[in-house]
Amino acid sequence: METNNKAETELAVVLRFAMNRQDLTQKQVADQVGVTQPTVSTWLRGLGGPEPDRAIYEKLNGILKMSNADFAQMLLETQLLVKQRRNPLL
Repeated sequence: METNNKAETELAVVLRFAMNRQDLTQKQVADQVGVTQPTVSTWLRGLGGPEPDRAIYEKLNGILKMSNADFAQMLLETQLLVKQRRNPLL
């Protein structure tokens, strides 16, 4: 199911990539961020994202071992990939 919120879809792609890179489970991410595993599952399916709370994003960056700059760069690259998938002529 596709989400209507492009930012949430991009967060899902970045989060999944970073979790795979660090070999983290949804439960591990949830425990370290202070949410439930079903919440992380929702994020990964692109059906929602964290509340706009800087602390949650900082926790995500910390456990995924990404700086804010790396996280922003990955989101930017993901935006380009998503755009190219939607319009292969770009």
